[in-house]
Amino acid sequence: MKNVNFIPEELTMLAFKNTKSNISEYDLSHIEGIHEKIESLEVEFELEINVKVGFNIKKKSSKVDVCLNIDKRLENSEIRTANAELIFTFIYHIENFEDLYSIEKENDTDSYVIEKVLRDNLAAISFSTVRGILLNQLNNGEFEGFILPIIDITKHINKEEN
Repeated sequence: MKNVNFIPEELTMLAFKNTKSNISEYDLSHIEGIHEKIESLEVEFELEINVKVGFNIKKKSSKVDVCLNIDKRLENSEIRTANAELIFTFIYHIENFEDLYSIEKENDTDSYVIEKVLRDNLAAISFSTVRGILLNQLNNGEFEGFILPIIDITKHINKEEN
């Protein structure tokens, strides 16, 4: 691999879309004493994260999907009160893309190898942008008070492929 520096100014965000937004509240009326439990207990959130990063060499672009599954539960309990399934899609143009990948030949087949620094920074930029969006979008309703944590996002990139 090349030894390159990532230059954020070479990126342009071309598009952003909230491609999935399913928020469900659960009917808990069948649970005896649920209203007292809800009023007396704090809530906690369980979060699943997957960030999918793909590239189009010819167009010098990248698509990043930030996929979130958020469960709201009553503290120290298995009682789920709400769930959110969210996907945010970002499209980026990478001006200096030719500096951020290499071509490796194996058995007469070309294989493109993308610099990890590009993938990791696109994921981090997208995830941080989603944090700001959610702070505003979830300000009222079942997920009020939820804040997307500050994490090492590289542990969540293309999880289903690893």
